[in-house]
Amino acid sequence: MDNDRIEGAARNIGGKVESAAGDLLGDNKTKTDGLMDQVAGQAQNAFGSVKDTARQVANDAPKYLDDAIDNGQRYYRQGSQAVREQFGNVPVTEIMLAGAAGYLLAWLIHGRQ
Repeated sequence: MDNDRIEGAARNIGGKVESAAGDLLGDNKTKTDGLMDQVAGQAQNAFGSVKDTARQVANDAPKYLDDAIDNGQRYYRQGSQAVREQFGNVPVTEIMLAGAAGYLLAWLIHGRQ
């Protein structure tokens, strides 16, 4: 847990106490200061939460990248095998398929404007 989350929660609680004391004593300045501390504490807590989430995503990224690479390699092998089974060793067909795939890829990347 990030220190900003702990400090923010403590500041929020302190602000609630200060605001309640100002309300009880009829002191608007103390009450307002307490409300400002509450808001600042909530913001600091939220900032700490964002930092925690970013840290977790950064820690998990290598695992997701490894999984994506493994899946990509597996799909490539399966696709290559399926093409070989479907078309055998006919070089002209393979060249036409490669050309069609290249054209489709280029159209998807550059053709939509």
